[in-house]
Amino acid sequence: MKHPFASVNFCLAVALIVLAIPSASQVATGKSDFGSYGGGPFDVVDLGNLNTSFTIPIVHKNGRGLPFIYDLIYNSSVWYPVTSGSTTSWTPVTNWGWTSTWGGVSGYLTYSAPITYCYDGQGHPDGETVYYQNWVYHDPWSGKTHAFSGSMVIYSGGCTGTSVYSFTSTASDNSGLTLSVNNGTGTIITKAGISIVPPTSAPTGPVSAPKTDYNGNQITSTTAGVFTDTLGTTALTISGANPVNFSYTAPGGTATYAVLYGSILRGLSGWLLPRAA
Repeated sequence: MKHPFASVNFCLAVALIVLAIPSASQVATGKSDFGSYGGGPFDVVDLGNLNTSFTIPIVHKNGRGLPFIYDLIYNSSVWYPVTSGSTTSWTPVTNWGWTSTWGGVSGYLTYSAPITYCYDGQGHPDGETVYYQNWVYHDPWSGKTHAFSGSMVIYSGGCTGTSVYSFTSTASDNSGLTLSVNNGTGTIITKAGISIVPPTSAPTGPVSAPKTDYNGNQITSTTAGVFTDTLGTTALTISGANPVNFSYTAPGGTATYAVLYGSILRGLSGWLLPRAA
């Protein structure tokens, strides 16, 4: 099946994926319930912080209980300040403002893991305590981030204390999301009762991240890049690194779109190009 050629240029797209933990000084992204917005019809501008966001729909498909929705979302607030000691530097957010190519159904979690060292009576290192804290859920549907309190604490060596391997926390932004962490695996529960097991970092390749509603209907993904909807059919297949190829079944046959990321002289740009099947 031939598809008409079209191209869309986007400013400030992905150059590479880096792990970045949002800080309190990072501009809020996505749309909040009581924000003021302008722009449109393609882009949305937050009038409070001037963050610009837009959504590129890849596949929207009805299902049993859970529809299959896969979008790419961009937020223009790319840089935020990070202070280490007396030095402050500007750091890019994960994926340069784009949602992860591989996390469109599940999103992903990030956290920080500061370490405290223990010493023996002679001042020699004798163990460590690791605090897994500052958990943040990166929402793939709105581009928002949701912060949670709570920590996993692991003692080892000569460090004494009771290790904490699990905790449950409610998002601080009144979104109704709950995070349950058990031995490093985080599960997000939405206020509608949908359970999501996202990866614990921005995925740079295919991941297994199931999404289940309260009736047991499930959307799954595999490490081969195949997404299956609640009807048990293949809804989307993702392959490649640059370009990233999105393939799905259209009324006239298989449709494939390629997303290319690269830099140009006056910024970073990405192109979304339909390809002939």
